[in-house]
Amino acid sequence: MADGTWLALDLGDRTQALAFLTRRYSEDLVRQIVGRLPEKGLFFDVGANVGLISFQVAHRRPDIRIVAFEPHPKAASAWRGNHQLSSEDIEATLVETAVGDRAGILSLESPSSDLGAGIVAGKRDDGLPVQVIALDDYCAAQGINRIDVMKLDVEGSEPEALAGARKLLASGAIRLLIVEFNDGHFARRGISRRAMVQWLADHGMAPCGSIAADDVAFSPTG
Repeated sequence: MADGTWLALDLGDRTQALAFLTRRYSEDLVRQIVGRLPEKGLFFDVGANVGLISFQVAHRRPDIRIVAFEPHPKAASAWRGNHQLSSEDIEATLVETAVGDRAGILSLESPSSDLGAGIVAGKRDDGLPVQVIALDDYCAAQGINRIDVMKLDVEGSEPEALAGARKLLASGAIRLLIVEFNDGHFARRGISRRAMVQWLADHGMAPCGSIAADDVAFSPTG
């Protein structure tokens, strides 16, 4: 990549091919994450795909710790490969699950041309079954009570992912939350931006800026 990050990318995948051709991916988002992480901070990359964000952040901030969540087996395997390629010394953990409002198993529908566009579509027989966890449960089990920056990009499943992080949000444990606000996904789900912002406000988070077109940042109100 242009910043020196090494990644192995699949040129048959639309998002990865574009990153390869331009040697860039979500520069504004990466810059914001890097700038807001304190020394030895903790970054949650929720919807990590093959590590396009994870390892650009790690390259620029090798002092920090990363926990990434990615349910698609092919993307998860590529993430692990990119971890080795970037540096196995980077303190990064992959949790190979989707994130939702409760633990369970749901169906993932993902186009073969773009691994990052997978949609968790409930209990169906025609998708890929994937494990789902709630972030509140994961953090409680791991003894995590502070996340310095969390990026949430889960292709329209943001409401469920946030519902599974109610305790983290209400306690102010997530110091900076960056959520993808995709109008196409919202329309498919019958959700509005205003309703999402209000839900987050009701759970202790206020908008504190926009990053590029679709990424909105939130911080605790308390």
